[in-house]
Amino acid sequence: MLNFLIGFRKFSLMILITILLTVFLITGHIPGPDYAKALGIIASAFCATNVGEHLINMGKEWVKSLKK
Repeated sequence: MLNFLIGFRKFSLMILITILLTVFLITGHIPGPDYAKALGIIASAFCATNVGEHLINMGKEWVKSLKK
């Protein structure tokens, strides 16, 4: 079960934040434009961390190939 959670930690956090933002929007704690801006930031951060993770993994594999 723990491996499943580790594999989806970024996605789970993004979903949780989206749900919280939606609740805040419905209850009137944040206006629509701020909601849209926050969702854009969340999506950008999610994509950037995925790209960064893949670049780091590629770098690790390249370094391993140099050691052989």
